[in-house]
Amino acid sequence: MGGKGATLFIKNRVTDVTYVMIEELIVRKEKWDKLEKQLRFWSVLGLAFLLLGIIHVIVLTTSTHTTYLLKLISGNQTFLFVLLGVALSFFQMQFVHKKAEKAETEYEELRKELVERSVELWDTEPLWQKRNETFQHLKDTFDINLYYK
Repeated sequence: MGGKGATLFIKNRVTDVTYVMIEELIVRKEKWDKLEKQLRFWSVLGLAFLLLGIIHVIVLTTSTHTTYLLKLISGNQTFLFVLLGVALSFFQMQFVHKKAEKAETEYEELRKELVERSVELWDTEPLWQKRNETFQHLKDTFDINLYYK
């Protein structure tokens, strides 16, 4: 996201302990964002497979007989491939969703800790004055909001 230049901007405005916490916060935020993108990808892929399967059944089903539909489902490799794609996408979505929730929780816990410990982490007057610059930089560069719990 922001790279070394962005964290160097922060390093000159905080203590070493605060810098380590902010670096970890940035890593957690990037991990969460990455998992959210993966979740969107698998959701779209699963939806595409599902729509493909529905279209396949509608187009190939010219008869209303149940036996024809069962024969189509059991003997058609394309349909089985689509069904496998839907199942794989669904299970991958579940897996990534759990990981994304865990990453979000870890990120939020550290973000809240930084907000709660603001007075302690920016304990001198010069640091406290640079706190707002640091918060704004984190918000603009990494989409990390430390202004509220």
